[in-house]
Amino acid sequence: MEGGDFKVVVLGSGAAVPTLDRGTTSLCVVYRQYSFLLDAGEGVQIALRKAKIRFHGLTGVCISHMHGDHVLGLPGLLSSLSMLGRTRALDVWGPPGLEAWLQATLAATRTHLGYPLLVHVWTEGAAACWSSANLTFSSFPVRHRVPCWGVRFDEVPRQRKLNKAVLSQLTLDIEALRDLKAGRTATAADGTPVDPEAVLLPAVATRSFVYTADTLPCDAVVQAARGADLLFHDATFAEGMRKRAKETGHSTGVQAAEVAREAGVGRLVLGHISARYAGRASELIAEASAVFPATEVAVDGGILELPPRGNEVDKFST
Repeated sequence: MEGGDFKVVVLGSGAAVPTLDRGTTSLCVVYRQYSFLLDAGEGVQIALRKAKIRFHGLTGVCISHMHGDHVLGLPGLLSSLSMLGRTRALDVWGPPGLEAWLQATLAATRTHLGYPLLVHVWTEGAAACWSSANLTFSSFPVRHRVPCWGVRFDEVPRQRKLNKAVLSQLTLDIEALRDLKAGRTATAADGTPVDPEAVLLPAVATRSFVYTADTLPCDAVVQAARGADLLFHDATFAEGMRKRAKETGHSTGVQAAEVAREAGVGRLVLGHISARYAGRASELIAEASAVFPATEVAVDGGILELPPRGNEVDKFST
């Protein structure tokens, strides 16, 4: 798949009833060698293939809640992973009841998995879930008709780079350079101590992405999305249906924009679009962008890039 090292692939951007243009809501977060599927409604396998994502190599799956448009495609996907020869354990995060439902469904369909399935239950409050050397993700509860969670992915701060212009004025060996990059005081060839702050470039800002799944506008999302580069937020209805949104545990595009503005995010993507707006997504955009200009609507098959913030490179990597 083409693109940068941190991207979000929109597999589906519709609400409960799929249309020819929008499948049920599902995303795939791809960061370097890692890939996480967020929700898995019907048709998710076809969407993954169309996006050219090698889904038998998925790092993990996150299921926000137990409504069918977010989970009914999961048993088939798990079966396909087995038929494709996966033997590595698969981590699946989800709400209480997910594991029992999966086991019952797999047993009823006589599906045998050739790999361990590790199901983790979301906690009641915000919590760290997974981490690697350069990426982490955490969960947080949102407000829907049933227990439901969102997730936030954060890039781990990278080691600061050396300022070559300053280094050219000093005589330092490789060990001294390594000490400085690690934040330790080093000694120049003439015996002069060198403070790392004198030779290190400012830290490069990290990138972050937040997915809310189905939710009413709520403070939990505002807090979880603080300063995020990209927020994917439920925008099932236009503003004229705010009452219906509240009744069904969803948001309007304007409400999503208000959350984005309060959280101070970089970009807002509207998702979980009701089938009633087929061919009329511009209505949602017009309303939401009046509140938060950096707004767009999700498009099935679209790739949302999170470009690097800074690209300084030095040759003294350790």
